[in-house]
Parts: sequence; structure tokens; C-alpha cells
Amino acid sequence: MINIISWILGTIFILFTIGFFGDGAIIAGLIGVVAICQTLPVTYKLIHKKTMAAAKEKGIEEKPLKQSAGLTIGLFLFVISLVAFGFSIDSNKPKTESEIIAERKEECEDTITPMFYVQKAVKQNLKSPATAEFPFYDDSQIQHIGDCVYQVRSYVDSQNSFGATIRTSFYVRIKRGETENDWQIQNIELH
Repeated sequence: MINIISWILGTIFILFTIGFFGDGAIIAGLIGVVAICQTLPVTYKLIHKKTMAAAKEKGIEEKPLKQSAGLTIGLFLFVISLVAFGFSIDSNKPKTESEIIAERKEECEDTITPMFYVQKAVKQNLKSPATAEFPFYDDSQIQHIGDCVYQVRSYVDSQNSFGATIRTSFYVRIKRGETENDWQIQNIELH
């Protein structure tokens, strides 16, 4: 019976943490459930021990309950849940404008991702995109010109409509949108 009560209290604790603090508190809630489920039965045993001692004074004999390390484990897990709970609250706070600008700048310094989208766009303009072979990545091929806008000058070897492999030079101007996978080709020239 006491185990059922501890699981009910644990479930209420998890629902409270999720409802009040959002999804970030799920870990804290789960650890809290385990803590409650470990602590409550042991607390019951300690109370039972006092009751047993009182019954012994009156001459009534009862069977003792097993001792366990559940109280220690439960208290330890409860402390961990409080720490996890604190981190989840901290991670939910809004970012300052300077943090957002720093993140955006860091994301804009990546030159490999725009090169991937440039190659994808160039392939779409070829007669035989499956035969496209680009040179190895080199920083000299791409230039960051500000505000997450890049210029790429390079070449691609691919087959033409007659099956002959030809080298085509290209220039692409690409801009990153609001999300990581949102890239817009502003200009593409193949010669």
C-alpha cells in the first residue's frame, strides 16, 4: 500500500514540475519520483519501528521490517533532482540581445554549410548532375561578405549532353535565413 502512495505522490510531483516549469524539468521530475519512491517506504519503516517499540512495551510482539539504504538513496536522489531542477530553470531564461548576436555571428562563421547548399544549387543547373565532381573544399573558394552572406567562386567537372566531361566555372551568392537549414541563392552564374 505504501508503495502505491509513493508512486502516486511521485506522479503528482512530475506533473507539477512539467506543468509549472515546462519540458526542461522532466529530468528533475523523474529523479524526484525515484526519490519519493525510495524515501517514503523507508520513512514508513522508521515509523513502524517506533510503533513496534511502543507495542513491545505493552507486551505485543510484531515482526520487524527489513532495514534498507532506501532513505539515503532517496535523499541523495532528491538533492540531485533539486540541482537538475535548478539547471532547467536556468536554461529556460531568455537570452540577452548580445548573446543572440554572438550566437548568430558564430553561426555565420561556418563556411562548410553554405558550400554544401551552393554545390546543391549548381548541380541543379547541370545537364548531368549525377556526374558532378567538385574540387576539395578550400577556404579560398568562399568569402564571407557580412550578414551571413557568402560569395563562392569555384568550378565543377561534369558531363555535357554529349557525354564529354567539361569544366564549368561558377559564381554563387548565398545568404543564410533565420534557421540553420534556410539558405537562399541570391545569384548564380555558370560559365
